[in-house]
Amino acid sequence: MPPGAAEACFDALAAQHLATGSDRDHARALFEEGQREDFPLTRFVNQVRRDIHRRRDLVDNLLLHLVFFYSFDQV
Repeated sequence: MPPGAAEACFDALAAQHLATGSDRDHARALFEEGQREDFPLTRFVNQVRRDIHRRRDLVDNLLLHLVFFYSFDQV
């Protein structure tokens, strides 16, 4: 991913979905945590899977944002 592309995509999603500055600040902190080399990705993905299990609306929303992120990367 080109430098700055992930941040730009995050900013676009945050502007669209997060109303307050404090929500954006919290999301930004989580985003930056996920960028660390030692981020426990497998543990995180397993937790997300448990949390959204059988919640079709959440699965659809997650997939929509992943596709958006991927298409943003392709530009």
